Amino acid sequence: TQFENWFHNGGHRNQQCVACHLPNDNPVKHATWKGLTGMQDVFAFYSGRVPETIKISPTGAAIVLDNCKRCHAEMVSRINEERQCWDCHRRLSHRTTGAM
Repeated sequence: TQFENWFHNGGHRNQQCVACHLPNDNPVKHATWKGLTGMQDVFAFYSGRVPETIKISPTGAAIVLDNCKRCHAEMVSRINEERQCWDCHRRLSHRTTGAM
């Protein structure tokens, strides 16, 4: 359901998943994480172990936050950076995308 929410209503639906969910500051780091997380996804899918509600890991959340700050650097420079972006932008969560 998270993918469907993002696909139909996501504010970033024109971006590929890797733009937010993989480190994009270094090509080697990006490729390494792509391989590791890709294999985890393949295992979960083919073993039938995809949870109904997918939760991001602390490492994954840090990567997403770094990518938010990278893409929106000008805006972020004008606000308090101690909070996570989704503390205010709750509707960007795949689970609640499009919700009021």
